[in-house]
Amino acid sequence: MAGQEITDKINDLESRIERIEGILHNSQSHSGGVGDSSKKLSIKEFMLAKKPKDDLQRTLVIASYLENESKYESFTAEDLKRGFREARVSPPANINDKVNKNIAKGLFMSADKPKDGKKAWVITATGEQVIANSFEVGQNE
Repeated sequence: MAGQEITDKINDLESRIERIEGILHNSQSHSGGVGDSSKKLSIKEFMLAKKPKDDLQRTLVIASYLENESKYESFTAEDLKRGFREARVSPPANINDKVNKNIAKGLFMSADKPKDGKKAWVITATGEQVIANSFEVGQNE
């Protein structure tokens, strides 16, 4: 191939690549694709990001997701069980025990009013801080 033919081929390939990149960019911006910061994390992704080590921490993470990502004003034991299932994690045998232990640590407190006729809780400021710090050592676990 002559020099001009090679240059023409390179220009053609660059043009095709630019068109493909434009198509990909447009499809991602319309579908919430890669690099779209407005896409909501799934409960599973949220849990993976926070790295809870046991059922007690997983219960706190799921409660945090429900309050912050799903906009729950408060949550019940049933909401937490549903969150575990949605995250594809087996719920603890006694979820109320995990709630009570989080209350004892000052991470949950009773909600002002029942939710759907059932006992409900909210995360305390301390619980929010523990979540924000992803359970790092030295934090109030």
